[in-house]
Amino acid sequence: MGVLETRALDFDTIIMPSMNERVFPSRHFAPTFIPNNLRRAYGMATIEFQESIFAYYFYRLIARAKRVYLLYDTRTSGIKSGEMSRYLNQLLYLYPQERVRRIVRSYKAIAVEPRNISVNKSEADMKALSVYLDPASGRYLSPSAIDKYVKCPLEFFLEYVKNYRVDNGMTDYMDEGTFGNVLHDVAQHLYQQCVHEGHEEVEITARTLDDMIKNTHHLEREVTRAINEHYLKRGVECYDQLIGEDMILGEMMVKIIKTMLEREKDLAPFVFVAAEKSYACRLKLAPGLELNLKGKIDRVDRLTDGTVRVTDYKTGSDKISIDNMDQMFETGNENHQKCFLQIFLYANAYALNQKYDGPIQPMVYQVGKLGNTPISPMEIGKVKINDIRDFNAEFMDGLTERMKELFDPNVPFRSTPDAHACRYCKFTTICDRES
Repeated sequence: MGVLETRALDFDTIIMPSMNERVFPSRHFAPTFIPNNLRRAYGMATIEFQESIFAYYFYRLIARAKRVYLLYDTRTSGIKSGEMSRYLNQLLYLYPQERVRRIVRSYKAIAVEPRNISVNKSEADMKALSVYLDPASGRYLSPSAIDKYVKCPLEFFLEYVKNYRVDNGMTDYMDEGTFGNVLHDVAQHLYQQCVHEGHEEVEITARTLDDMIKNTHHLEREVTRAINEHYLKRGVECYDQLIGEDMILGEMMVKIIKTMLEREKDLAPFVFVAAEKSYACRLKLAPGLELNLKGKIDRVDRLTDGTVRVTDYKTGSDKISIDNMDQMFETGNENHQKCFLQIFLYANAYALNQKYDGPIQPMVYQVGKLGNTPISPMEIGKVKINDIRDFNAEFMDGLTERMKELFDPNVPFRSTPDAHACRYCKFTTICDRES
């Protein structure tokens, strides 16, 4: 019951659980367009008048009660000060100690360990998994799905075995995923537009990149089109003018693209081969274990020495260095970097699809850091990866062990021991591991 509803009622026992300052009396009052000085000049109600009404309600409420319990919280967090209401201070001052008792209760904070969940694989689960091994099923695992299994087998189980889907709902802001989609789309169009009619590839020089950077109008049009399609959902090839916050997002995206192109001048010249290249292949890991793998590579280039470069754009906080190969495959390792597992899978898929056995360099663009950091090769144990073949045997061994575990009916799906991995998980309400 609110305090307004108590005006004509008397109570024997009253319990008020929110007697903190600025909670009672409330710090929120009816909004008004009339300035405070004008209200005072014309005798209208002011903040002080509203607070006096609250004081009347409070003392009127407790006047005839036999037992009154007034509770307040001494904890301080955020903007909460933990101070008792002014009315409590008044009561302590006005009444003798034998009439008003003050009791302090303290509670021990107990750290609750995250629940460790384990789900045994049923026959139905093994049947659902078998489609990723059957070449005729048309079902594939993607690099992100495999990374999800490594990070948290339980999350993989819910999404890829039980087919649970969580609706993220509508947002009034551009989330990281949509931001990445816009960036990928613009970069793809910029490079593909350099390819001459009748050709599949084109050489990209520093001059080519300079021309892209200087053509601000074209960049703005491409960004506008991509935002209209992926964020505002206005359809493809829509160049409607952006306004308000969307326009600011567009201007920021243009600056990011220009910075990326500027950094790429350090890598030129190179031959642009493909953008957003889709692939589907059978990845043989061990006798009887051949995986259906499918995905999309952000970009493929060829360097002047013949090395193929497989590039992945990352708009998040992915790092491009790890201490050792084990960090790719350890569940619950807070230093796990998904970009390594994904880019190695992309490189192997490209080699299989193109029947290519030459050097491949994996490259990850840390888009958010390009303003301060140049584009650099990835590193394992402080050794730069210039050719994936130098590390691929060890990578395939680690991947094979984890995939054997995935398709082993005796190995259950377990939740990750790393609570940090739960921060952006869609299934925290199901497994009750809110971080």
